[in-house]
Amino acid sequence: MVPLGASAGGLTPEWAARLGLRPGTPVSAAVIDAHAALPACSTAKAGRLAMIMGTSMCHMLLADSEKPVEGMAGFCQDGILPGFWGYEGGQAAVGDIFGWFFRNGLPAGLADEAQAKGVAPEVLLTEKAAVLKPG
Repeated sequence: MVPLGASAGGLTPEWAARLGLRPGTPVSAAVIDAHAALPACSTAKAGRLAMIMGTSMCHMLLADSEKPVEGMAGFCQDGILPGFWGYEGGQAAVGDIFGWFFRNGLPAGLADEAQAKGVAPEVLLTEKAAVLKPG
């Protein structure tokens, strides 16, 4: 195990040749996709919550100190961003649930409209949501 942002090693000569890179090219330590997105959300400060949605929904909170919270899925020091305690919770299978909804739960008119426009239902719903005012 190595810290986030650290090199996990270098490319072997075989992989370097396959990728067209130099042997020894640094390979970054792996990081969870939602954790990698946190700095881009302007939430890389203690006390701010970020919710990243993809195949799951990940709720992440950074703190300056360890304070276990009942119901929290997990917490660790330096696990989301170096220098912070990271607290995480969320819902698994969000992407699968949305997929099921798009296949089975759309009103017929909406599915027909998406098909007529030649777009996926989720694209049509995103377009419709984009014109709504917050609230």
